[in-house]
Amino acid sequence: PLLAGARCTVMDAVTVQDGTLLKQKIEILKPTVLQATPITWQKLSHAKWVIPAGFRGICGGERMPDIVHRYLVSSAGHFYN
Repeated sequence: PLLAGARCTVMDAVTVQDGTLLKQKIEILKPTVLQATPITWQKLSHAKWVIPAGFRGICGGERMPDIVHRYLVSSAGHFYN
């Protein structure tokens, strides 16, 4: 993606640990792909982040809780675990 002109953003620990801050940052940056752990996706779910159509998410690093699975599956994006 970087060779094709995409941008890679690494979030700081404070932002990642707060679902509301992360949601705000994502809404500003408008990424088309996001890689995160299930806990981070759960924080975004609790922050009521609306996943845009065509969005691609990558989830990994630990077991995915059912609530996270339901949130990702019911969204407008595409997800890979």
